[in-house]
Amino acid sequence: MAIVGQRYAYRERARMLGEPVVPVIVVKEGPPRSRKVRIRHLDGEYEGFEEWVPKSRLVAPWEEVNAFCDDERRLLNAVKASGDVQGSIIYKAAEEVFGAIAELFGEELIFFGWKAIEQNLIIIKDFEKSVHKLGLGREELLSEPHAFIDRYGDYKAPFHVSERVVKDFCKRFPKEILRYIQLEENKLRQKAISASTLYEQEFAEEWLVKQKPVFALVREWCGEKALAEFNEVAELRKEIRRLQALIEATARWLKDAGHPVKASLLLKELRRATNCSEYEES
Repeated sequence: MAIVGQRYAYRERARMLGEPVVPVIVVKEGPPRSRKVRIRHLDGEYEGFEEWVPKSRLVAPWEEVNAFCDDERRLLNAVKASGDVQGSIIYKAAEEVFGAIAELFGEELIFFGWKAIEQNLIIIKDFEKSVHKLGLGREELLSEPHAFIDRYGDYKAPFHVSERVVKDFCKRFPKEILRYIQLEENKLRQKAISASTLYEQEFAEEWLVKQKPVFALVREWCGEKALAEFNEVAELRKEIRRLQALIEATARWLKDAGHPVKASLLLKELRRATNCSEYEES
């Protein structure tokens, strides 16, 4: 939102990060649909000249210009150090871990950038608060080459930092992360089974194949011991569900055979044993 009478940093090609900016002042607001403002140049060869320009060219308030330019410079260095890794197996695996962490903490505190230029960067929102909540090493993160905290308080760093961070998460929260990717994998399998069209089924199956090495890498990060324990617990839960279904079927048989009291007592014992409060006595 541009404010009449306020000075801004103006850049003709707004999306060309690193290009020079010049000071201008907004002298008039254009019609809402135009998304334009009338500006007056305050310096350089166009000093005093007025023109209508898109609001998007006003890249920052002029009083923030130094911090704005510093952020752009550091951002470009971080992007250059990252390379193009988006879509790789390790990138997707890190995304899965970030998804699990967001679910675990109830909010998205750490992720890859949403803007096109930042998609290869790891970002920690509101760094000073989030780094403590996530249990990460503040000084270690800040010591990473090309890492920085921008003027909004968000931490940004090249992609290689994410590998160390997600491995740390996998070491500290293996059960939660393994459970998360197991659920994600099960969702894809279910989509492949329940797809209403052949196209949807083939798409789901293809996506499941593509995600297989991604899930495998996350499991590798969690470690063999954690994975074995998780699988053991999963098998135990599966057996418990089988036994629950068997007892429920027995209770229904008892009720149908004219023994409703015995059926009710059996279901009550089942609830007590499994600490479950909802069973259908039908």
